[in-house]
Amino acid sequence: MKKAIAIVVAVVFILSYAVPLFALPASIEKLYGGTKEVVTSPIELGKAAVDGVKGVDTLHLKPFGLIGGVLKGSISMIHHIVSGTRDIVTFPIK
Repeated sequence: MKKAIAIVVAVVFILSYAVPLFALPASIEKLYGGTKEVVTSPIELGKAAVDGVKGVDTLHLKPFGLIGGVLKGSISMIHHIVSGTRDIVTFPIK
């Protein structure tokens, strides 16, 4: 039993020093988040277009919902690209 307790204490002691090594620094997380925003920004365009079409009830107004959704998605996509690029450029600055 004493041997098991000693092993558990040793493992906890080792992990307490090893686990922070696996954590990403804040600047790398900022770079990762910015890259993810830029890469996934085109998804906003399609998502907003689908939401715009679903938001219109009558059939003859669906093209207007599509146009509005594409415009809204374009603005959202540009916003994600700009904020992601800002995070990528400024990632060394915490």
